[in-house]
Amino acid sequence: MLIVSKSQIQMKSSFWAARSEFNQIYKNFLFVSDYYQKIYGERYIDLFTASTFSKVVPSLIATKDYVNELKSDMYYQEYPSPSGDDQLINSFIDFIKRVYQLDFSSYEIMVCQGTMQAIDAISRVLNGKIVFVMDSTVTFAKSIPTANGAKIVLIKTNNGIIDFDDLEKKIKAYSPQEYMYLYLNYPNNPTGAQLSKSEFSKLIDITQKYNLQIVHDHDICFTSYDPERPAISIFADKRAIENSIEIYTLSKEFGLSGLRVGIIVGNKKFIRMIKYHNYEMNIMIPSLNQRLAALALQRADPKIISNKIQSTMKVLVEGFQSLGWTHLKMPQAGIAFLLPVPNSYVKEYGDKSGAIFSFYLQKNYGIGVGPAKCNCLTKGQYIRVLAMEPSEKCQKMFDFIKNKVNVDMEIDHRLYSDYCNIIQLAEEHDVR
Repeated sequence: MLIVSKSQIQMKSSFWAARSEFNQIYKNFLFVSDYYQKIYGERYIDLFTASTFSKVVPSLIATKDYVNELKSDMYYQEYPSPSGDDQLINSFIDFIKRVYQLDFSSYEIMVCQGTMQAIDAISRVLNGKIVFVMDSTVTFAKSIPTANGAKIVLIKTNNGIIDFDDLEKKIKAYSPQEYMYLYLNYPNNPTGAQLSKSEFSKLIDITQKYNLQIVHDHDICFTSYDPERPAISIFADKRAIENSIEIYTLSKEFGLSGLRVGIIVGNKKFIRMIKYHNYEMNIMIPSLNQRLAALALQRADPKIISNKIQSTMKVLVEGFQSLGWTHLKMPQAGIAFLLPVPNSYVKEYGDKSGAIFSFYLQKNYGIGVGPAKCNCLTKGQYIRVLAMEPSEKCQKMFDFIKNKVNVDMEIDHRLYSDYCNIIQLAEEHDVR
């Protein structure tokens, strides 16, 4: 009988670094959200987890669609291609023509399981060591490459807009042999910032000067609020094809997180490398899911979807303005914005104030928000808000917390011990 002691089973240090450096706060608040969602039930308002946007956007797939697709082919009898289903890829090309008037038919395109799987594949197979990541973005853009042994170099942003001088300075600090890629996320989560076409062009100038690859996480592709800064593809500048890929998913604007379908388009050599990885690692997306994704792309009306998200975003921003956050503005694009924490929390808790104010809203009102520090380590005095609930439910939330929550509110000093207790409980759970 083989007895394996605990000392013989050890996790790689890079994996633990990924959790402790970039993911722990986020994972803690996923636990907090689950905890209070069970307590509040249907009254709970999820503005944090990003688990589904299906409550906001129109439903694109019905039960009969699943049945009809299953009847049309015996999808489950054969392995799907790691490259992707032709019907989905063609539907994606047509969709991009409708949204951006861009022709992707000559570009390399593949299907993946979403941005996280793409980042995992890229950071496993690319030569080099350094991944440049904007400092305000999703946690997995930092944690996944770290777990795979890469070194993360954070690039400063100003209200979500990448600092071009800092980018070039950080690039020059390393040798070209060390570069892996630059990760971008626009419209930006968590700030709601959006690059203009000229700013994208400047990024292309800089990265091509140093032969650095770009990975653009473009999970929101048509929801904008500022007509001067619409959500646009990096391929609005055709030069981007020389060193860029762009990743689209159906999780946000399409409300289809559970399909686990993403699409990567761009540089042929870059994408074929990801295809090789997915083929060797047997990473495949069920053909049924891909056909349903194709239907969603065919049926999606960007204007209707965008209007739904905009309606929720408008209620959220105006609602917080009515509570005293008078300087809060609509984001430029996307599904997220940052809200400064009340002054009393900042004074008492400093860099932890975002976490404790988030906990206050979760515990007392069932409002699921989280600290902005999940996404940006320098934003400890902010919370992140996502447009995940219908506008009507958000309005009821503000009606309920009126005269209870405001920018000048006092703190309940008993809150801190409750916060510490639930965070300790969260850290005892490795998964949700």
